[in-house]
Amino acid sequence: MENKVDFTLIGSFTSPYVRKLRLLFLAKEIRFELQAINYLTPDDSKFLKSTNPINKIPVLLVKEKDKKTTTVYDSRVIFQFLTKKFGWVPLSLEEENTLSFIDGMLDTAINLFSLQRAGLDTKAGNNSYIERQWERIDLILKNMKPWVCDQSPDRDWNFLNMSLYSFLDWAQFRTVISLTEYPEYADYLNRFKLCKGVSETEIPKT
Repeated sequence: MENKVDFTLIGSFTSPYVRKLRLLFLAKEIRFELQAINYLTPDDSKFLKSTNPINKIPVLLVKEKDKKTTTVYDSRVIFQFLTKKFGWVPLSLEEENTLSFIDGMLDTAINLFSLQRAGLDTKAGNNSYIERQWERIDLILKNMKPWVCDQSPDRDWNFLNMSLYSFLDWAQFRTVISLTEYPEYADYLNRFKLCKGVSETEIPKT
């Protein structure tokens, strides 16, 4: 598809929030540029803060012909922006709820990973706040099982499944959660691994 606007996606190669947008662009055959940053480095951290007051990735820069650049923050808002711009069918209330489940797990898992990286033992079982985080992920995974089992890679490669795949693959990569107790999700990853864009956006292992 030949773009009438230029899209620059600011993010990292590992971020699941960035990845699901990369998958969306690739699936829709929309040309874009990924401006990869590492916000843990001083220069990139300074750049991100100057670009996004929320100090998070992804950020989408939209440059229309002969117009100034529009900046869009947050993966969900970016998706809504693209949906309106390209005239895609908006998510239904049920789909919005499903996306909230997925993003809720992802936010929680990233929080737990950050605590682990900071040296906190999140499996100690002596912190009510952390226990609530693990409980949230478990509740959502159990609640979503019927939906997950019903998804088909040939029929349902959409933003919801791009979001779920990005979360699950990242969570396994970071060893935040194990799918041993959730075989439906391990099967899901195996079923969807050949979808368009998955191999191109694979998380670097180095």
